[in-house]
Amino acid sequence: MVGRSAKVTDDYPQLPFTFALTLRHMILKSMINKLSRRELIRESCITLAALSLPFPFKSGTAAVSTKNSNVNMIKPFSVDVPEQVLDDLRQRLKLTRWPLEFPGSGWNIGADLSYMKELTGYWADRFDWRNTEKQINAYPNFLAYINGIQIHFLHIKGKGKKSVPLLITHGWPGSFLEMMKLIPLLTEEKELSFDLVIPSLPGFGFSGMPIGPGCNSMFVADLWH
Repeated sequence: MVGRSAKVTDDYPQLPFTFALTLRHMILKSMINKLSRRELIRESCITLAALSLPFPFKSGTAAVSTKNSNVNMIKPFSVDVPEQVLDDLRQRLKLTRWPLEFPGSGWNIGADLSYMKELTGYWADRFDWRNTEKQINAYPNFLAYINGIQIHFLHIKGKGKKSVPLLITHGWPGSFLEMMKLIPLLTEEKELSFDLVIPSLPGFGFSGMPIGPGCNSMFVADLWH
């Protein structure tokens, strides 16, 4: 992928931003109706073909920089968060100053305090970030500049005799981690599979931030095209 200077805009057809939401709907449908992997891929291809038709929309207006805007600036990336950063986060969580709560209020006037304490305790003491790093780095990760914004993405080639390029994106709030469970489902079919591109939205995960307001769904759709 890197050796041939993959072009983000040339290697992948223009897909509407709504395809990711449609795909998520199909995944839920497959869980409910117990569709096979082959049936899921077949429905995905049908939806992909339908949504590849021209799709008019008004673009967003987020400011972008022309600096480092060469889309061919793609380089491999691996996640390695310094231990001191993790230690600092754990310490901040443990130093949380909790508010008072009316007896028996539960979720009636906000988040349940006992639940929030349990959740914070999980992130501070039990969540294994290094294991998550290992899972992320098990797939090819890259950084690329698109319209002056640094974008992090996974690029996984399908194993099928025929593979269809497919970009799937998370929403906000959200993370590319939500999509990782889809990777084996969409790449390991022997006959027909997908070549996946899974980016992080600007300002999320390991992607850089946009330099101005207006980074809405239409702006991101333009960016992914």
